[in-house]
Amino acid sequence: MAGGGEVEVKPIDKEAFNLGFIGAGNLAASVAIGLVNQGILPPSRIFTAHRNPESRLDFTSVGIQVYKNNHQVAEECDVIIFSVKPQILKEVILDLRPLLSQNKLLVSLAVGHKLKALQEWAGHCRFVRVIPSTASVIGEAATVMHLGEAATVNDSELIADLFGAVGKVWKMDEKLSDAAAAIGGAGTAFAYVAIEAMADGGVVAGLPREICLSLASQAFYGAAAMVMKTGKHPGQLKDQVASPGGTTIAGIHELEKGAFRASMMNAVVATTKRSHEMVMHLGEAATVNDSELIADLFGAVGKVWKMDEKLSDAAAAIGGAGTAFAYVAIEAMADGGVAAGLPRKISLSLASQAFYGAAAMVMKTGKHPGQLKDQVASPGGTTIAGIHELEKGAFRASMMNAVVATTKRSHEMGQ
Repeated sequence: MAGGGEVEVKPIDKEAFNLGFIGAGNLAASVAIGLVNQGILPPSRIFTAHRNPESRLDFTSVGIQVYKNNHQVAEECDVIIFSVKPQILKEVILDLRPLLSQNKLLVSLAVGHKLKALQEWAGHCRFVRVIPSTASVIGEAATVMHLGEAATVNDSELIADLFGAVGKVWKMDEKLSDAAAAIGGAGTAFAYVAIEAMADGGVVAGLPREICLSLASQAFYGAAAMVMKTGKHPGQLKDQVASPGGTTIAGIHELEKGAFRASMMNAVVATTKRSHEMVMHLGEAATVNDSELIADLFGAVGKVWKMDEKLSDAAAAIGGAGTAFAYVAIEAMADGGVAAGLPRKISLSLASQAFYGAAAMVMKTGKHPGQLKDQVASPGGTTIAGIHELEKGAFRASMMNAVVATTKRSHEMGQ
């Protein structure tokens, strides 16, 4: 194998390089389309390969060139991103190895495989590991990166700029990669499960499903934004909205009875282990002008839903108390990261971004959280191992019970 820093490499021209994706699945599409949507690269400089017409459409619809085979991509591109399943990554790299000179910067998006193995397969050490999420498509991914032995400062800046354009990037020691991927990558799927469960709780309490999904997504989005923008601990923020004997603490009590935190922590630890192994209501006399004025006032500091007052308790359980439930979930995911070996500050930042990105994905794509979750839960992979732990811990039931209990307590307090 070529020596780490001993061979002089050709710098990548940041203004003219071609970017290639080996593997054209959901993750590759989200990153590539995100780069185009954010105006970082023109589609004429992005390439991939796929024979399936349906899969090709995601790329060709935004102008990205799709070849018939990976060899064409490797020949054409200066920066090559491997976005194939971990199980076939070695085979793919070895097949392309004759085309992977050290003048090409190589990037792997696969979980599990460490730089030592990647460099061995490629025949040189100009490699970077990046672990993003599908929230890249809307610019809200939580991304972790690790540099190979021969990756230059210029290489590091280029990759950080690319992925920084479609989310937030953390550079860290590779020994933390599996735990970081469990939060930054798989964590978005856990957030989708939580959003779906909160919405289901609202449906049980009597809210229309469409309103429930909107309220639940906004609750998680707002809670994650609060953690990131205020710098306060989610436990502290949760305490600020949980009044003695109130509706919110009634819901949190249900989460605790259902071992909600333990389920989330177990999901992060299981995912890490698997990676190792491979509202507003109007009064009778309120005018249209009154409605518009109040909607404008509160719309300036968030989102406003107008609805029948009979739905108010259930809506408050999600739109109000739901932020506290989200704080509990963020804190639990961060605790799971700490249990898996991450420093608390990094773990909390990754968890907040994971929930923020997941909520943004639901709101901006209009897709059901279950559908988005399925897109990132590969058969036998790390994410589904974590989701399995959530299900074993009755995670969804705990969230639904929290919404129902909060609604019930609100009814009782209104008598």
